[in-house]
Amino acid sequence: MCKEQPPPNATSIAATEIKATDLRTHTRNVLERARFQGERFVVYTYRQPMAVLIGVDEYQRLVALSREGK
Repeated sequence: MCKEQPPPNATSIAATEIKATDLRTHTRNVLERARFQGERFVVYTYRQPMAVLIGVDEYQRLVALSREGK
């Protein structure tokens, strides 16, 4: 289903690749992993990255960081 991708350099954040069709089949599991385990996913369609899925806590942290930078 998912494939862990190591970061290509020190500034990258590791994320798990998942096909959109696999996400459709395993939505609840993926959402729970993002929310409760802090896992990040890059969703692919036709071998192209289409979206990133992160848990709400991570999202709120990123929003707060963005606001601090303004």
